[in-house]
Amino acid sequence: PNNTDRRASCLVTSITQPQISVLISNVTKHVFLTTAIVHVKVKFRRLRECRAVLDSGSQINFISKSLSNLLQLPGRKSTLPICGIGANQVQAASCIDLGIQSRTSDYKVDLICYLLPSIDSDLSACPTPKEGWKVPEEILPQLADPEIYKRRPVDLLIGGGVFFDILGMERRSFNLEALWLQDSQFGWIVTETDWKALHLEEDIIYGRLSKTNAKILKEKEVVQHYQSTAIRDADGRFVLRLPIKMNADTLGDSITMFMQEYLEMGHMQEVRNEPTIPSNSYYLPYHAVQNTSSLTTKVRVVIDASSKSSSGISLNDILMRGPTVQEDLFAILTRFRRHQHVIISDIEKMFRQVGIAEPDLDLQRILWRNEPSESLRTYRLVTVTYGTTPASYMITQCLIILAENYVRIIRKQQQS
Repeated sequence: PNNTDRRASCLVTSITQPQISVLISNVTKHVFLTTAIVHVKVKFRRLRECRAVLDSGSQINFISKSLSNLLQLPGRKSTLPICGIGANQVQAASCIDLGIQSRTSDYKVDLICYLLPSIDSDLSACPTPKEGWKVPEEILPQLADPEIYKRRPVDLLIGGGVFFDILGMERRSFNLEALWLQDSQFGWIVTETDWKALHLEEDIIYGRLSKTNAKILKEKEVVQHYQSTAIRDADGRFVLRLPIKMNADTLGDSITMFMQEYLEMGHMQEVRNEPTIPSNSYYLPYHAVQNTSSLTTKVRVVIDASSKSSSGISLNDILMRGPTVQEDLFAILTRFRRHQHVIISDIEKMFRQVGIAEPDLDLQRILWRNEPSESLRTYRLVTVTYGTTPASYMITQCLIILAENYVRIIRKQQQS
């Protein structure tokens, strides 16, 4: 990047907007991105495998935050605005020195990679033709990305600084439409000139495998989960199950403390006489935030359910989000302005008015003691925790259910 204005331009869309591994148009043409599976150096001379995309249109290199956290390499602060297609901008706040090695050759290169929240979402899968890919047997072990057709995330972008040093001189066709193999330091890269996927069902190519459709299906799954598991206790309080999307066994260890108020209000319960910690458990980190201008809550607690456990997975990683069930802000404001008189109200500690079902309580563990001289005690939070991925949906859906129930009650009263 230019040192005078500290701006970097990047022609690949993955920096500024979601991108897919195969770009699909209305004539079913596909463009393969140049991807490779590479080894990156971590502590104690160990190597970790990751998927990289090679982009000659990018002036600098990028690494995702998730991969950076796994590598645990020291970083340097560096404020760098990054411009993409359409003059969109993001900003990198730090960079790290990264050593990269080829899986298929002795090639090594040291790069400065700027940290971004993500390089890309999972690259979309490419349907396999009925006749197969027809890659020569002797080439298969030397492919830069042996599973280019599969859905898999990209955590590294290697820019134009070394792009042409990586490419080799040889190019081969492997007799499938216009697909070619390009030699490189990372192995044979799949490229094409004008490849069309033939003999594929339209519903396989379009819609069903898209990121948007996958999001909608997940949201429907969360709604169905709520409808099938939500109950009301004897006091009328909603008690919900957490919408878990993967096995809780993937969670590792995490440690924290919490505030005495939860115990006094009955929003957490102490775990006593426990010989061993359950495998499906997670300890929530938190920190206190001061707000001196607040009339009621001078200090509040912020839960970090995205904190990685020893396995590199957080509680939020295994929870589903759910859809947005409330109206958008414009609709709310428009409805607000339609009436001469309006009533507004505030539900005190709204998230903590809804309980969590017993089977999920061990996923909301905390450590707490009143004084430093006391021994740490384990507690379980028994209400919905603000900061978990599905919290907003769970709470808002309860409000909607209550509103619908009371509409029916009021209508019956009006008719009687």
